[in-house]
Amino acid sequence: MNQLSVHPHVYATGQSNGLLAMLEAVWMREQGIGEGTIYIVAGYANYNGGVRFFSLFREHVKRGGKIVAVFAGSTRQRLTSLQVVK
Repeated sequence: MNQLSVHPHVYATGQSNGLLAMLEAVWMREQGIGEGTIYIVAGYANYNGGVRFFSLFREHVKRGGKIVAVFAGSTRQRLTSLQVVK
């Protein structure tokens, strides 16, 4: 389940072809909903990049799972959107 991708495909481990494919594989197919903790560490994030995962994250927490998210880019500087933080 552990994979790494430095975008755009400069370096990658595992079978995923790019960041989006890796996130879909890990969060949508390999991680049990409500099982364990999902760690998200990113330099920045926006609504369009995260919206496809929001309902999955809500369900994960509703079923007892946890999410720990760390974004380096601040919302004040508009590097990370408030919708993603919420």
